[in-house]
Amino acid sequence: MNIEQMMTCIRECLECMKNSNQCYDAYLQEEEVNPMTACIRLTRDCADVCVLTDQFMTRNSEHMKEACVLCADICTRCAEECRNRSHEKAPVVDRLRRTDAACLVKHLLARIGPPARKA
Repeated sequence: MNIEQMMTCIRECLECMKNSNQCYDAYLQEEEVNPMTACIRLTRDCADVCVLTDQFMTRNSEHMKEACVLCADICTRCAEECRNRSHEKAPVVDRLRRTDAACLVKHLLARIGPPARKA
């Protein structure tokens, strides 16, 4: 993988983090927050794992592949959960849905290979 591809993935991870935080904030503005608890946690997890993955990629961590796998999993689950939600903050949620971080991380994994299995 070249530097340009990695930088694209890093930018998308940071965009996903920003959108996840905006989604999280929008969910907290809902009148009934309690039913949104799982979704709120998932948007926070998504934002956090995007930052972690960005950091691992930026410093070429030996654990970058594992972080990318986790990021792709959480981002995909978050996008699926957001697709199941409809509320008045739809423009914020739509931005999160359109974020391609999970796809880019999966693309990155295809280039760097899956994490090594520990014996």
